[in-house]
Amino acid sequence: MAILESNMSIGRFTVQNLIKHNQYTETYRVVDPDNNPFFLKLFVMSRINPKLVNSETQIVREIEYSKMLNHRNIISFIDSGEIEHSEGKCQYYITNYLTGSILSDYVAQKGELVAGEAVVIFRGILQGLSFLHKLSPALCHNDIDPSNIMLTMTT
Repeated sequence: MAILESNMSIGRFTVQNLIKHNQYTETYRVVDPDNNPFFLKLFVMSRINPKLVNSETQIVREIEYSKMLNHRNIISFIDSGEIEHSEGKCQYYITNYLTGSILSDYVAQKGELVAGEAVVIFRGILQGLSFLHKLSPALCHNDIDPSNIMLTMTT
């Protein structure tokens, strides 16, 4: 069951729809007052593994880390906050909402990548990962797969 409902306000953003959910997170498409789309990830604190929360700040580590990300090949942090719900406290953060081709869809439709295309795509992936690994503390993406790689990035 979705915690946030369509047309619900979260700060200056309005919820449009649930995208997906798992045991302790839900993701949504939200829009700003100018109807620009954004991505919201919500963490249900009563369900989250305590190891994923900074014991000093009580903030989900993913939210803290996302604030450090400023690279052209990594989605950009926009805002974060906290809401109360019948499930208890929930923390969220908002990023740009990217549209375009996903690598897995491209390969499913077109087949194997041409060597030149593959080099360009993987160079971009490696540049983003290199940025993450040079941060202090170094970050590990932990979910690189063709369904998480955008080939065109338009906000």
